[in-house]
Amino acid sequence: MAFDLSDYVDVRQRIEMFREKYPSGTLQPADPNDPFKLVQVGDRWFIAYTACAYRTPDDPRPGIGCAWEPIPGRTPYTKDSELMNAETSAWGRAIHAVLAVDRNTPIASADEVRNRQSDGDVVQLKAVQNRPKPVVRPIGGSEREATPKQQAFLRSLATRLELGDQDLMKIMGCDIEAVTMSVAKQTIDGLLAVQNGNAEMVYGDDSSITIVPNANGSAT
Repeated sequence: MAFDLSDYVDVRQRIEMFREKYPSGTLQPADPNDPFKLVQVGDRWFIAYTACAYRTPDDPRPGIGCAWEPIPGRTPYTKDSELMNAETSAWGRAIHAVLAVDRNTPIASADEVRNRQSDGDVVQLKAVQNRPKPVVRPIGGSEREATPKQQAFLRSLATRLELGDQDLMKIMGCDIEAVTMSVAKQTIDGLLAVQNGNAEMVYGDDSSITIVPNANGSAT
């Protein structure tokens, strides 16, 4: 299913927030003489960019953001635009580092989440923000409660990945005892993808956990 980007702020909006808060601020590469690097990890190549968000021309401690993109890009948004996307993502993180973005927004920008989408959709694994206790998703209509077998398999996968019930709750948006069959299946598929090395878990500063496909495969 498609990932909900409603809680994510794109870099363009972050730049507007940064300008409003720091009118004389600038965004620059950490090393203007060497703004990006090509990095090899195993048999894969990435283009890495480090950006600085200067609040003033003489800012002694600018915000620093790092980002990289696989080469070649695997999505319509990143193919042949790997450097530009890495730069944009690094800008967004640098702006977040100087606390110019609302504290309730995730560190990852909407641009980053979009760029991580492969041929399929990103699996939505989103927590309810600032939740003091588990949120129980009502079961009704055609939504049937997950079977005991599904619940047991979820816990088994979580244990293998060193996750607890609280982590599963963040992933599914509800307590495991109240999860529906469809959400359980989507979560199982996502966790299996992580286990098999075809996806990774991204932790947001809003306590969310998002599974996104990596260059080896899809999390869907």
